Amino acid sequence: LMDTEQHDLVPVYAAHLRETSLDLTYMIFLDEMMKYSLVEQQKCYTLACKYLGESVPRLACKYATKVMQEACGPIEDNAEHRANAALWLCYEESMYHSALQHSIALCRDFSLGGLNY
Repeated sequence: LMDTEQHDLVPVYAAHLRETSLDLTYMIFLDEMMKYSLVEQQKCYTLACKYLGESVPRLACKYATKVMQEACGPIEDNAEHRANAALWLCYEESMYHSALQHSIALCRDFSLGGLNY
């Protein structure tokens, strides 16, 4: 579905998966969606909320946390990916605190010289 850019169908498909498969599938989807515009990302997020409900904020937080934890090496090599992952946390007020935490961690890594192992 991602290869054919049928983003609207991913939440419909994911809604029928078990939780463990849902988590993996949707985190791959979030990562792939970072190639597209913020408008397209927000559209997909809204659609996902319609089909997946409460799971979407949890999955967005889980994805952003995973990106932050897996980032290693010079901050210059992964800062954009980390910042884009944190954007998924800006679509709902309930996730603003997590977005702020991720943003502060990114700023801290920049100010400390950037090696994150």
